[in-house]
Amino acid sequence: MSKSVKATAAIDASAELALMTVKETAVKSGLSAHTLRFYEKIGLVTPERAENGHRYYSSLDLARLDFIAKLRATGMPLALIQEYVNRPADNLTDLAKGRRLLEKHCQDVEAHLEELQENLRIIRVKIAYLTEVEKMAGNGMNLKSWLAFQEQQSLCGAELTIPKKKK
Repeated sequence: MSKSVKATAAIDASAELALMTVKETAVKSGLSAHTLRFYEKIGLVTPERAENGHRYYSSLDLARLDFIAKLRATGMPLALIQEYVNRPADNLTDLAKGRRLLEKHCQDVEAHLEELQENLRIIRVKIAYLTEVEKMAGNGMNLKSWLAFQEQQSLCGAELTIPKKKK
């Protein structure tokens, strides 16, 4: 092994062992110090403790916190995150259990995305509708009662219709 490869390996190993305070970890993870302490309390992360009791987080802890944040951002409940994080990972049965838990969550996220896409489509239809109404109102068309009727219809789930301009 060349000197530069050995030096790089030593730098990588020391970077992995570099410990961060709660404040530094909070900044790097985007989580509050309170959240870090809470995650420790419920067993999601176990930072090193100095003799004075101060917590120190490793780069591995930071990577775990990043993954936990992604699971939370996609709606995974803390109980399921705990189940995933705290399962033994030293045999195929437990690895498969973790994989199945993530697959189920992935399916849930995909279903939620489909629902959001449909909601977004409806919002865009409403925006297009209101844009046309604004144009017609700008052309002097009296739309007050017609608009109230259409608004009521759209709240009932009826399709939005835009009247034809009179020539």
